Amino acid sequence: MDNCFYFFNPFSVNIFRKVVFNILHSVEKDRRTVDLILYYPLKEFKDFLRTSTPFTIVDKIKVPGQTCNKEKFIIYRLREEDLEEMDRMDSVI
Repeated sequence: MDNCFYFFNPFSVNIFRKVVFNILHSVEKDRRTVDLILYYPLKEFKDFLRTSTPFTIVDKIKVPGQTCNKEKFIIYRLREEDLEEMDRMDSVI
């Protein structure tokens, strides 16, 4: 089971959504902590992760000597504990 995924502006946001939802579906079946690493992240990708997924930002790393503000890594994480908390909240509703 994979738990770390690296993306460098790989494809359209629509395909990115499908990939992330497939990852989430896999995590539902086999619970684990998962990291997404985005390099040179596009706004659409960040907006999608922020508004439509349970992933949270755990770190931002700027590239030394960068010439563009987008030259950075953003690490998003979904912890197994977060999934358990979401399950508890769903059972209350």
